[in-house]
Amino acid sequence: MEYHRTLDIDEFEAFCGYYYKLMQWHVTLQENHVTLQENHVTLQQNHVTLQENHVTLQEKHVSDETTSNEQNPMTTEEAAIKIQSTYKGFKVRRDLNGKQDPSEEIPQADTKINSVNDNDDEFPGYSEEEAAAITIQAQFRGHQARKQLKLKETGKAAN
Repeated sequence: MEYHRTLDIDEFEAFCGYYYKLMQWHVTLQENHVTLQENHVTLQQNHVTLQENHVTLQEKHVSDETTSNEQNPMTTEEAAIKIQSTYKGFKVRRDLNGKQDPSEEIPQADTKINSVNDNDDEFPGYSEEEAAAITIQAQFRGHQARKQLKLKETGKAAN
């Protein structure tokens, strides 16, 4: 047995209002679902682009390392040490060559050992080992320059 109840006008209007709101929510949900699907596709495309860019950057990095190693086998630190030691040797040779009187005493190598605090002042940014290496290189180059000068002076005296 079927039962149908008739609705008065207020109940019918309330029912229609609820049904209308329900249909609006349904349409909004469908629109949001489509927007989410579109955003998902965009995110997938962006992910693929990022992966391609990552691979390109890795290839460029490997290429740069190869090029850099071929063109510049020295590190920046090694180059700085070389420049410093060359300049110190130049200063010693310049000072020694500038002396006119051969009887002047040739200065001996500085045998003072730098303490940790001295390294900080003389070679800022370098570790104690690096500062020691720079000092040893400079001392040796100075020694070589003085030795060459002495040989030059004894050669001139013999002539």
